[in-house]
Amino acid sequence: MEYLNFLVDGMHEDINLIKRKVEIPTPSSEGKDLLELALESWSISLRRDWSFIFFMLHGQKRTTLKCLNCSYDTSTYETFSNLPLRLYEQETVNLQILV
Repeated sequence: MEYLNFLVDGMHEDINLIKRKVEIPTPSSEGKDLLELALESWSISLRRDWSFIFFMLHGQKRTTLKCLNCSYDTSTYETFSNLPLRLYEQETVNLQILV
């Protein structure tokens, strides 16, 4: 799987139309609607990555932190190219053999 990620990332970088990537700070969620924050974060991503592979295989996830004392919460949106999924295996396998 690591080789596939490396290959896809390399292809994305080869066809990426953005050649000079600038560092843009993560936008603050203070006083913003979640949709507004998501659109602003995606816009920042598009200033760094613009390729067919980016549009097909990348997404955005939201992370929210909430203070247990004062209930203050803050959210950030991050782009991702893959999500780790845990696949559970069954401990027993039932086989039926017909002769």
